Amino acid sequence: MQKNQTMIGAALSTMLLCPIVAQADIIQRQVITAISDHPDSEGADVLTVAETTACGGNQVRMKEGLLENEDAYASLRPGIIQRIREKTPMLVTLFGCPVGKNGAEAIPFARMITGCGPNSCADGKARLYLDERLMPQVKRRAPYYLVLPLPKAALPGTWKVEIFDTIRRDVVRLSGQTNAADFVSGELVGGYRYYDNDGVLTHEDGQTPKKCADVAGQPAHAIQADQRGCAK
Repeated sequence: MQKNQTMIGAALSTMLLCPIVAQADIIQRQVITAISDHPDSEGADVLTVAETTACGGNQVRMKEGLLENEDAYASLRPGIIQRIREKTPMLVTLFGCPVGKNGAEAIPFARMITGCGPNSCADGKARLYLDERLMPQVKRRAPYYLVLPLPKAALPGTWKVEIFDTIRRDVVRLSGQTNAADFVSGELVGGYRYYDNDGVLTHEDGQTPKKCADVAGQPAHAIQADQRGCAK
């Protein structure tokens, strides 16, 4: 547990002192419903999707030279058109959400568009994968993830944050608020709560909760159910 506390402490110090600057890895199952007949002003094809994207809205862009798919761009477009006809879900990975942009410039670019696997398309949630410092990370190496878009918090100009464990996907590890809707360009503000591997609250605003402080010096059989996970 001490290792986890040190890890999250370092992560929070990084976020509280300066905004995150890194390329995001946002992955979401999408059913593409339409593709533009002509490229936009930046030479990109605009895709309309069924689910709200991580950035808000229902459009993403793909452009030759930006996509990291192994297939040639010329062969990818006809394949997507076929998927549109069949209403087949696809896995869409975004570079990130454009910050401070409006109109067409606010539509995110796709980094990769692939077929769905049995374990990769369980739902339509957009997940931003994070490393131990709560900075963007590729999915296969990420211990944490965050579901986007973030809901607004009570404080104006802030959004609610719930960071989940990638192994035990229903366990929240950190909750708080950020001052950026995309999380990546902002920082944590106000109070936060940190939870252990079992989802038990262990730190709140950097302090040990009273129920955890009461554990000190007690034998294991005396620890209450809601205090488990607080012990050293």
